[in-house]
Amino acid sequence: MRLVLCAIVLVLGCGEAPVFEPGDFSMATAVPHGKEDNFLAESAREYLVEGEAIIRLDPADAHLAESTRLRKVKRLIPYKQIAVTWFLNAWISPKDAKDPNAKYGGFNALTKNASLDDLDIRAINATTYAFTMRQQVGGPVDLLSKLPTFNNGDGTWSFDLTMGVPTNEEMKNLTAGDEWFRQKPWDKFNPSTVSSDQLESIRLTLTRQPRSLDAWPEYERVQCGGCRHTGLALEDPVPGACEPK
Repeated sequence: MRLVLCAIVLVLGCGEAPVFEPGDFSMATAVPHGKEDNFLAESAREYLVEGEAIIRLDPADAHLAESTRLRKVKRLIPYKQIAVTWFLNAWISPKDAKDPNAKYGGFNALTKNASLDDLDIRAINATTYAFTMRQQVGGPVDLLSKLPTFNNGDGTWSFDLTMGVPTNEEMKNLTAGDEWFRQKPWDKFNPSTVSSDQLESIRLTLTRQPRSLDAWPEYERVQCGGCRHTGLALEDPVPGACEPK
């Protein structure tokens, strides 16, 4: 699987880091060679989150050729992935009591990496496209008992995530330190403080992943075509190297 979006937790590390209680990750283990910079824990595990996300083109794009519209959609998908990751993280991550959104979610979990493989892009109409997003989440082993999910009976659990709807132009603003998600109303996100026309709901399915002592991404794999993804601000020394094909 080609990883193209770095863990959003790395960005949080550049700002206000989540606060973990001492008992959240209790047991230390030996670190295998090559994983010296990774977090290990026996009280946490990884989960795969999947769901259908929506890309909406401008109404003026309806007259464009299908191939042109599809290219525009593929360029927007990485930004939409970041948006879903941001709002998912805003819901599940631990909160400080002083945070404005302290009572919103908070499940001692964090989003990790997302993939742009196997997107299954499909047109709903001339300007609306859906694609399948996949996102890893690291959290406590009892995360499923804390999240408001319903059991699908096939080894998966589903839940509805309320997320904001930044415009396409907003999502493209990833200037370090001035990213769209640091602006109101998206920073310290709480849907109860945002108007309904700026919200949408996305149905996500969660699956437990095989237990692993490795709780962080393999950073060497979070590179492609000469570009490094060290946060939501993408470093791309080779113009177009990481643009979706």
